[in-house]
Amino acid sequence: MRRLQDEFRIALTKYALVPVVIMALICIILAAFYWNRNVVHLSNDKREQAVQILSEIFSDYEERVDAVDRIDLAKLDSTEQDRQKFYTAFYHEINRRGDHPYFYLLDSNRNVILANPLHRQETLQSPVRRWGALYRMEQNKATQLEFVQNPDTNQWNLLIGRALQKAGRLQGYMVFVLTGEELTRRIAFPEVNLVLQDEYGYTPLSTMGIFTNTAFKQAMPELEKDSGVVTLHKQSFYLTRQSFWQNKFTLYSFLSVGNRLMQLVTGIFILLGVLLLMIPIILFSLKRETKRKMQAIEELTAAFQAVKEGRLDYDLQIHTGNEFEEIANEYNRMVGSLKK
Repeated sequence: MRRLQDEFRIALTKYALVPVVIMALICIILAAFYWNRNVVHLSNDKREQAVQILSEIFSDYEERVDAVDRIDLAKLDSTEQDRQKFYTAFYHEINRRGDHPYFYLLDSNRNVILANPLHRQETLQSPVRRWGALYRMEQNKATQLEFVQNPDTNQWNLLIGRALQKAGRLQGYMVFVLTGEELTRRIAFPEVNLVLQDEYGYTPLSTMGIFTNTAFKQAMPELEKDSGVVTLHKQSFYLTRQSFWQNKFTLYSFLSVGNRLMQLVTGIFILLGVLLLMIPIILFSLKRETKRKMQAIEELTAAFQAVKEGRLDYDLQIHTGNEFEEIANEYNRMVGSLKK
């Protein structure tokens, strides 16, 4: 009888706890879905959008530089008609989108020929010929992208340009200047903050005020992972990163997850509280129900044992409202028939 009682209790316990376990699994799945959709997917989506925006900007200005490079600068020293053709072709290429960008067209001695200047751009000049952005353009045939910082304002600007050469002879330089403020505005999103790091470890673009160059370099040990939760300046962020443009740049995305983590933790504690409350109630109900069922079984066993011993005066009084009551009634009718 004890073995039947244990098996009965175990079976009821399993069936009673299955809904609780299912509810817990559903809550865990919903929490994982919430995290993946509102944190992981959102971070990756905004980072990829920003990379696409920056790549399109870089490609557009590279194409403009290439187009200018195909125009012969020697026409400026030719006839008036040749100069007019040069100006027409030149301004057509640099204003192909009607955006009137900042630019500098310099001769081989780095003197300005034409320009839509961004105030004074001292970064184009260097006290030493073999130094600076223009010298690096001379050393590379391809268009160069380089962020430079204004020493007076500490503002970053992006230089996109190349040294213009014909038949191996330096003719001059074509350089576009894009302000860091404008680039930052183009990649600003409401929920996800972005930080661009160049190949030299500087952070010229940042939608987060807490990340200066120094602060970002100090945080680098925390940012070595490709994705995950990091703690910076006592704030929790979900981090992702992506290298692009031939690994010259790395874009980091930071999504504040303090409130989201608090919501998830609160939800988990509420779930645990409900489970802790339900389990004792379920176990108490199981114990009471098992006791009732086992009492009915014990009475049935005792009644049939009495019939076996020839005693027909055993009357069953079972009122469970189920099959046990039906068996008891049938037993009473059977005993009554035997008495007659």
